[in-house]
Amino acid sequence: MQPMREFPFCASDHLEVIDVEHEPILLAVQCKECAALGPHSTSPHAEHAIHAWNQRFGRLSLVK
Repeated sequence: MQPMREFPFCASDHLEVIDVEHEPILLAVQCKECAALGPHSTSPHAEHAIHAWNQRFGRLSLVK
């Protein structure tokens, strides 16, 4: 699994993938320090939520 980049606003690296909603499945990375939430992923795989979180710095790419 790829590492998560630190949160750009509070610079925290205390991050976790959470289940935002069960139906449909929505996962996202959340900052444990300030509770900010990253982009939602409709995949049931945490790697997709982490990838979306990391993409906020630049060009979007696909997860294989």
